[in-house]
Amino acid sequence: MVIMSSYSIGSDVSSDSEEYESTVETTPMQSQILSSERSDDVVATPTTRKGQWQNLLSFWLLGLTNNFAYVVMLSAAHDILSVDFSGNDTISSASTTNSTNPRDCNKMSTGTILLADIIPSLILKIFTPFIWSHVQDMISTWSSGTGGAGVFGALTYAGLTSAGLNPHTAVLLMLIVPIIMSLSFWVILDHPYHMKCNKFCNNYSHLGEEDRMLQDDHQTSLNLAQKLQAIPRMFKYMIPLGMVYVAEYVINQGLLELIYFPQNKVWMNHHDQYRWYQVTYQIGVLISRSSVNLIHVHHIWMTSVLQWINLVIFLTCAIFWWIGSIWMVLLLIFWEGLLGGAAYVNTFYRISQEVDSYYKEFAMGITTVSDSLGVAMAGIIAIPLHNVICNLPLSSSGT
Repeated sequence: MVIMSSYSIGSDVSSDSEEYESTVETTPMQSQILSSERSDDVVATPTTRKGQWQNLLSFWLLGLTNNFAYVVMLSAAHDILSVDFSGNDTISSASTTNSTNPRDCNKMSTGTILLADIIPSLILKIFTPFIWSHVQDMISTWSSGTGGAGVFGALTYAGLTSAGLNPHTAVLLMLIVPIIMSLSFWVILDHPYHMKCNKFCNNYSHLGEEDRMLQDDHQTSLNLAQKLQAIPRMFKYMIPLGMVYVAEYVINQGLLELIYFPQNKVWMNHHDQYRWYQVTYQIGVLISRSSVNLIHVHHIWMTSVLQWINLVIFLTCAIFWWIGSIWMVLLLIFWEGLLGGAAYVNTFYRISQEVDSYYKEFAMGITTVSDSLGVAMAGIIAIPLHNVICNLPLSSSGT
């Protein structure tokens, strides 16, 4: 997932857009006016108002492209495991060995794709809060970009494949995303302060205003012992959020691929159904993550309880196929996305309101480990769960 977004939500939810725009306008990057005899040692470039808007756009695009591949891989997980990328089925379903069982199972769970997606991010998230804790001003638009990546990524993949492109071509078209990311950083982003240093760089008086602020921030940041001591106090945020994510991703990457409506295959086959499940989930997440200024959830544990109730509903549906309408499943998936997004954004909102400012940024960073850890645990659970369910018979009443 995203490292930077762990800090972004707290910054985003604790201030409205007007407050943020005011901050951007009143705290531009400062350049240092140097005497002529030292002009060869330090070169500074001021950030203009135009540059600030370039930065806002750049960070939004960076957030979008950073999360885009993660979302596309999860949306394409069923295709990756069940078809070659020319669109031909290569993995047999359980129904080939038991004609009375219509379960259309891959040999491997989509949880395997989830683990490949989340483990590198989890490793980085574990270490990042201990080595970096300073946030820049552009985090609000980064957060907005990462939120948009969920819907945009899932909808793009589902739309392209529904339009007739095979999964191979649809994924190849996504290769434009790293190009956009590179352009966002190297071209659109206004790099406000470029320094070429020699012996004067070690002199504090020759640093620009922003660099002095960064140096002071580094000198007053938490040390390792303080960070380790603060972790237990974060459990009240981390545990409920992690539990939400365990249930949420067991549903998404362990059960949804097993909930299939053969009666709808004329207009939406199994692969299409899975893709639009993912789109529906991402829409729910986006809506709830954008609602914190209107609705506050003070008891995060309630979202955990409700999400685990969802897990039981989806588990029984995957086993017995007792829900007869795909529209009911889509509604439940939308509700699942609402709960997941609400748990995430309200957790970081509570941190922004309740945690002392001295610990706040570290608290946000370490708390985001819990969601990635929950996702990883869900991937581990999903794999054997998939195998067990696929080996179960399905009664005629279930069809």
